[in-house]
Amino acid sequence: SGGGDRVSGIRDQETGSVDRAGGDGRRSVIKTNVALRDFLEERWKGLLPVLWGKQLQQERLNELIYINVLNVENLPGPASSRLAAEAYAATESLTPSPPPPLPLSRRERGRGVTARSGGRGEGVIIIGAGLAGLTAGWQAASRGLDTKVIAKGWGATHWGAGCIDVLATKGADSPSALRENIEKLIAENPHHPYAMIGLDKLAEALRSFQDLCQAAGYPMLGSLERNWLLPTATGATRPTCLAPKTMIAGDLRSSAPMLLVGFKRHHDFFPHFAAANLEVQGINADAVIVSTPTLQARRRVDTISLTHLFDQSDFRAEVAAAIKPHCKKNLRIGFPAVLGLRNPLGAKQDLESRLGCKVFEIPGLPPSVPGKRLHNLMVKAIQNAGGRVENGTEVIAISKEQEVEHERITAVWSQAAARRVAHTGRNFILATGGILGGGIHTTHNGHIHEVIFDLPIANLPESGSWMRRQFLHPRGHPIFRAGISVNEKFEPTNADGQIIYKNLFAIGNLLDGDFVRERSLEGTALASGYLVGKGVNAA
Repeated sequence: SGGGDRVSGIRDQETGSVDRAGGDGRRSVIKTNVALRDFLEERWKGLLPVLWGKQLQQERLNELIYINVLNVENLPGPASSRLAAEAYAATESLTPSPPPPLPLSRRERGRGVTARSGGRGEGVIIIGAGLAGLTAGWQAASRGLDTKVIAKGWGATHWGAGCIDVLATKGADSPSALRENIEKLIAENPHHPYAMIGLDKLAEALRSFQDLCQAAGYPMLGSLERNWLLPTATGATRPTCLAPKTMIAGDLRSSAPMLLVGFKRHHDFFPHFAAANLEVQGINADAVIVSTPTLQARRRVDTISLTHLFDQSDFRAEVAAAIKPHCKKNLRIGFPAVLGLRNPLGAKQDLESRLGCKVFEIPGLPPSVPGKRLHNLMVKAIQNAGGRVENGTEVIAISKEQEVEHERITAVWSQAAARRVAHTGRNFILATGGILGGGIHTTHNGHIHEVIFDLPIANLPESGSWMRRQFLHPRGHPIFRAGISVNEKFEPTNADGQIIYKNLFAIGNLLDGDFVRERSLEGTALASGYLVGKGVNAA
């Protein structure tokens, strides 16, 4: 991501302004874009032989960052150059596969095991704390159900853009025809989660989520009528349905000029690279890198430290003073997405007052500050409704001998530190995030399994055709469509369509479908979590 700041011909070293003279600057940034794509493909050919297990999970994260958040495949310029990678010949990995996790034996269950509760247990146990799991927890707890969310770590909210992507079909006639594109997707794919949810329930889920965010002082604006068109940290266009109010002044439909602001020694956002790409696309954009006395006194300037500084009024005053000489009439000013955690909307309004210009954020590389805001907001909503969220608790297995009665699950087991714990409940919601979240595990010999309940995997390609020979292949990689098949109530089903457990539900990115590629990751998570959390029974 750091290459943009070193591109020759893009910036003037004294003023930091983007070169609009034409020729050299445009050619230079396009060469950089092509070099970036060439690099991704060169790295890809070295990764192909080892894409299983944790490495495959990491590769899915790379897709989320480069394709979804940064949208590098749609940067200006050709897809590749004469220096592009040439794929290696296919080889078979000889690395032995790790053993799959085993259910606890009776002897193991008798050692150091503590049951969380007696009797009938919790009302709802939710496994996974990404957007899907937290949404289900929020809805279940809001209905007065005894609700507990357990997870070994936080979800993709901390990696993504902090927006709600519902759908952005490539090649759609109009980026504003969102509702029509969803209806077309439902008609063509009746097994898609949106088809089971329905357009009305999808709209209801979005409105309820927006009401929650509005009440929390962090408005998420947008509707199913059209996508916003927001800039990425690379200068590409990113369509999204709901975006925080801190971002929408950057909508690329506006003709108002932009000034993108970076900070010295902050290496996760290079404003001149982004501005140059926007300029090539006909968007009036300039860039500047600033520093302040506070930043000069710090040994390290990273995304999290900047975020905490922007929570402070004195630091915002320093930043405004550094930018003020570059301001002009009708200018809108874009920052990396670091405008505080406590009150980002207040920070935005304070900067706008000091600068006399509209201000907006641009999401970029992880950690995602806008994602952390949504995560914190959802956790607080669950806790305020009487639910609990436990991090650092990895659910490892069930034993079908004693944790299943009459086709109903009675408990799951977790392991933390030196003991195992039984979590008993009436209903269980699985939101472990598929390959991206570690809820689906793969081995080098083609074995793939869901790690807790050993649920059958749908849309599973042959082991030799998991991945395509290009990282940025327009149709994506077949393995990332694999997931859990469910019915209209989101109950996991087998190949014959029969329910596997009567009190188990699966939601979010664990379901079958490539939601990263179709830009429906958050929409699927939010809507499925909402529907299941709102409909799960207490009995």
